[in-house]
Amino acid sequence: MRIILYIVGFILCCLLGFLLFGLFKPVITYDIKLSLNRPIAKCWTVYHTDSLKNKWMPGYLRTTLLTGTANSVGSKNTIFYQSGELETSMIQTIDSLTKESLIAYTIDNRSMHIRTHIRFTESAANACLMQIHNEVTANNIFIKSLLTFMKPTFESAEQANYQSLKKLIESKEVDE
Repeated sequence: MRIILYIVGFILCCLLGFLLFGLFKPVITYDIKLSLNRPIAKCWTVYHTDSLKNKWMPGYLRTTLLTGTANSVGSKNTIFYQSGELETSMIQTIDSLTKESLIAYTIDNRSMHIRTHIRFTESAANACLMQIHNEVTANNIFIKSLLTFMKPTFESAEQANYQSLKKLIESKEVDE
């Protein structure tokens, strides 16, 4: 009987320790920098073109405007993705927008809240530096604890998406 109590106590301590990760580190942040060999105007346009998003965002289906004017501060969009067999959605709210310079938005879904700031700056003649800053917060303590361990997964997935965007922007496909 004593062994069972030790096992249950050990499991409870492990669970409590896991949940404490979410209390001490409730937000994960990561940054991505891309050097693009195109002018800022081209980078900005390709980034915002919905018909091209499925080429650099795996599973992207469509974006629908919920409120406000498209691509303006305060507008809300629903972004639809294919996740396995299921179609999922997220709500995107544009928090700040300076044409060809900065976009900041918040994405909310059932389990997470993501704040993204993307800055476009000229790095040389006909070249652009894209700086992305993400802050991810979970909506419950269990997912907050998981986020601590999932940061490398988020980072590598975002890095892969933005590398695909870089290839698309620098390709001849968007020269038309």
